Amino acid sequence: MLVLVAAKIRERRMAEPAFFALESTKPLHFLGSQALAFFMPFVEMAAGPGRAKNFAKILENRLAADRLAVLLENGGKGADNGKS
Repeated sequence: MLVLVAAKIRERRMAEPAFFALESTKPLHFLGSQALAFFMPFVEMAAGPGRAKNFAKILENRLAADRLAVLLENGGKGADNGKS
């Protein structure tokens, strides 16, 4: 899912702003995942149950932000050569 998100961001040529936003809000990611858990019923109606839960898991995982940052920096090819 992170590879897909990174590809969509790069497709829109927003990799640099997304990278800086991601890095500057790192301390708030866990707080955001908790807020998302609170609003999960509403988010599931809009995005679907599977996507909402996957997004919440990504926000809870502190390494996911680092992985997305690497994908944005390297044009979609992370430390593991794009496998994930």
